[in-house]
Amino acid sequence: MDSTSSDHLFESFGATTKNDWLAAAKLELGGADPYKKLTSKKGGLTILPYFDRDDALKDHFQLKPAQSDFLGARAFLNMPGLSVINESESNRKALSELNAGADGIIFNINNPKTNIPALLEKIEWAYCGISFAGEITEQFLNSLHSYAGEKKFDVGTFTGCVFTNRSQHKIEILKLFENWANFHPLGIELVEKESTAEEIASALAKAVKQIDLITDHGLSVKQALKSIAFHMPVGEDFFLTIAKLKVLRILWNNVVKQFDPQSNLPIFIHTTSMPWIKKVYQPNSNLIKSTTAAIAAILGGCDALTIIPEDDNNPMTQRVARNVSSVLRDESQLSRVADPTAGSYYLEHLIDQLAEQTWGSFKKQVNS
Repeated sequence: MDSTSSDHLFESFGATTKNDWLAAAKLELGGADPYKKLTSKKGGLTILPYFDRDDALKDHFQLKPAQSDFLGARAFLNMPGLSVINESESNRKALSELNAGADGIIFNINNPKTNIPALLEKIEWAYCGISFAGEITEQFLNSLHSYAGEKKFDVGTFTGCVFTNRSQHKIEILKLFENWANFHPLGIELVEKESTAEEIASALAKAVKQIDLITDHGLSVKQALKSIAFHMPVGEDFFLTIAKLKVLRILWNNVVKQFDPQSNLPIFIHTTSMPWIKKVYQPNSNLIKSTTAAIAAILGGCDALTIIPEDDNNPMTQRVARNVSSVLRDESQLSRVADPTAGSYYLEHLIDQLAEQTWGSFKKQVNS
């Protein structure tokens, strides 16, 4: 094929360097140093005005493609949250959400004596994710295990997590879930701290202490690692959310290798976007925030995503919250590429800083 003038279009543009940018920026700033004038701080992180390949991650990291024909290379579960007051009513709502396109449900349990058979009636757990949060007791987990046994389910196909603020469950309870390959009964919450680095470091330190405790009482390292999952709230800061998720995954891989150098167990991260309502942006201000937060969570590598509607009793806002994930996956095609932000100099510089600060804080906490 003969070449055309368009084939050589960019040949007329010379290569530029950081020094070229510095000279141009300095001229526009009236002679001021661009780095002194334009560099900013965000939560202890330094945000430079210019990035190039020298700012790429020191240690290469990239999200791996998911092994899922249906969910795509950047796979995540769309998991609406339901607060359980009445088991039958919550079951009806859960089935409605699943039939309308959700990939799973996270049930917020208010009563430890919740009737599990009534709550999970007709839900095909093998084909969706089911997680639990709230008042999760050992009695509840025993009942959950008994329910699966009575139904003769293949528990190796179950996906889900347990998140609770209650104290550590007995080792005997955790052992009940040894054969639940993709179920994580020991969820760790990221709690708001003074800095993002402190949030991640505290969650990692808590996980390590839990692993040490349960392995000291007879659980294998592999089972202890498999039991862990993390829950992370996602907010309005788009780039910091992406960096935060990736740093958690990078550093957890480091932690896992300390326990078992041969392990390749992946981390499971469940993210939640809480309602954000501003009168000036109404109606549907939460739609703007939840979409931005969801995109950041997906690009950062979440495994499950929950978007809380601005009005939990309004069918329309519930539908909007559920469909954000579906639109991003099926219409925006965010599931097609495993790691769309890999190679972003700005993000990788942010990740590098955050990982270094977090690891330093983590080492102090585990050694204290």
